[in-house]
Amino acid sequence: MTGWNPGGGQNALFAAWQAAAQKIESGRAAEAERDLQQAISRHGQNAELLHLLGVARLRLGRPAEAVTTLKTAATLQRGHHGILLNLGNALIEAGQPADALTPLAEAARLAPQLWQPSYLLGFAAERVGDHARAAQAFARVVTRDPSVWDAQLRLVTALRLTGKLAEAAAAAEAALRVKTDDLAMRHDHAMLLALSGNFPSALIEVEEALRRSPEFPEALSTRGNVLGDLGRRDEAMVSYKKATAVAPGLGDVHYNLANLDRIAESYDVACRRYRRALACVPGHADARLNLAAALMGWGRIDESIAAYEACMALRPGWHDAIFNHGMALLLKGDMARGLEGYESRWLVSKFPGARRSLPQPMWDGAPFAGKRLLLHVEQGAGDTLQFARYVPLIAERGGEVLLECPGSLMRLLSTLEGGARLIRAGEPLPPFDMQLPLGSAMRVFGTEVATIPAKIPYLSADPADRARWKRRLGEGGTKIGVTWQGNPDQGSEPYRSIPLRLLQPVLETRGCRFFALQKEFGREQMAELPPGLIEDVGPALTDFAETAAAIAELDLVITTCTSVAHLAGALGKPTWVLLRASPDWRWLMGRTDSPWYPSVELFRQAFPGDWGGVVSSVLERARGLAGVR
Repeated sequence: MTGWNPGGGQNALFAAWQAAAQKIESGRAAEAERDLQQAISRHGQNAELLHLLGVARLRLGRPAEAVTTLKTAATLQRGHHGILLNLGNALIEAGQPADALTPLAEAARLAPQLWQPSYLLGFAAERVGDHARAAQAFARVVTRDPSVWDAQLRLVTALRLTGKLAEAAAAAEAALRVKTDDLAMRHDHAMLLALSGNFPSALIEVEEALRRSPEFPEALSTRGNVLGDLGRRDEAMVSYKKATAVAPGLGDVHYNLANLDRIAESYDVACRRYRRALACVPGHADARLNLAAALMGWGRIDESIAAYEACMALRPGWHDAIFNHGMALLLKGDMARGLEGYESRWLVSKFPGARRSLPQPMWDGAPFAGKRLLLHVEQGAGDTLQFARYVPLIAERGGEVLLECPGSLMRLLSTLEGGARLIRAGEPLPPFDMQLPLGSAMRVFGTEVATIPAKIPYLSADPADRARWKRRLGEGGTKIGVTWQGNPDQGSEPYRSIPLRLLQPVLETRGCRFFALQKEFGREQMAELPPGLIEDVGPALTDFAETAAAIAELDLVITTCTSVAHLAGALGKPTWVLLRASPDWRWLMGRTDSPWYPSVELFRQAFPGDWGGVVSSVLERARGLAGVR
């Protein structure tokens, strides 16, 4: 509400306005409304009287009537920032925040010296989900008057919701210069620093919050998050447990504790804690999703499938749940249903591949004589090697097949039957009529466990390369290639890899010669072994064709779940694959053989983390292979 001084000639109007304004300010809006209606009836419509009448009706809790009155006032006196401000406020109160944006923006333009129009503009933008506009408006408020604390809070929130985490952290830091003792803002600042990836500064800030309030449960939880991000998981666990002692009902803390247990492969404890989180917050979707994942890691596949189905019922169209439900079904061997979920892989939040935006239609498996089909790889080298078996089958259905793949696979994949034309990834594509991601061939062919095309070998090594490797590897002894780690950027890699030092008893087997096929990751672990146990040939493996030639001249390959496992299997080489208790879907559950690779034998953990049991089984077999005891 703004003042009015009409000057001479309108003293009666001004007296009526002034009396009504005083009544509104003293809480007598009903009397003011009556008096203003009488004044308008006596003197005719007047913008200022209507303005004040609209304010009175807003105070009386009748925003719809206020809107009508204030719109009339705005029409009578255009460019009046006070009327526009109150009209915007009334529209917000009437549940029409989108309509409030225009008058409030105009009021802010007309009265840049006032913070109120910008504040209400930010509030309206916040209500309609335009957080970028809200942030701009609240930033103007705090620039003009930093003491408007609610605007400080809303500015930080708006910046966070627009994804401008570093700017949000800076806004929180600026707010703390105004109000240094606000623990909630200090905690928000710490969280935003952490979300921005500045974990050391986040830890300093959250520690300051806890110095001021040692039992601040949200800060204890955030401290746990930051310590976990810094890799200090034991300390994170302590902080979370203290938070649960102070505030047992904080579902996020139980959830975060469960995540640490899951990382440590303590799946039984993780499941209990996820359920505790859900007891505190029944709608905690991430806890429900991670509970299903923990059950899968624990090897309780049927329970995991049911848990993913609960997620899908809770949030229809939740792609992470749909995809992982498919993975659980595939692991169980239910390929028909599992492959339906697998097709949602590009839509999940963290997937190591991106769907190609190609206008050509997806191939549905129909014959395509006279047409050209593009097959394109989509994930890692292991997936490409596994699914390459479908290329000859696809070529049998008709026209020309183009296979786009990384340069490291070009020479090797040229040995596939079917005459596919290879194109190096990144090079211009020739015209084509249809396209198919290579991993989708399973679904197109209606693959079941019993019908997996497992004719091996379907890849081969160059004879000249093989001859060179035969000379290099030499004669004598049982020659065994070894890999122990895959790409650490893949989410499940820490669980699939075995520390090389654990394989030392196997590498000491008399009568066997061991060759390290590790090309990139984990090579530094060889320095932990006694000299002479394993020969490093990794630097010579310049591409997959070279690796294939080396493997072809070995007697056996021992590997974890890496691309080498798929390469050796595709070559038909005897291969021992060392697996976690609940492995990647393609190895299924409870089998010692692989329907994908007849030459592969599987050595599984009896329980999560049981590499010792795996090594014992491999050692026994290696001694038998070498004829030693």
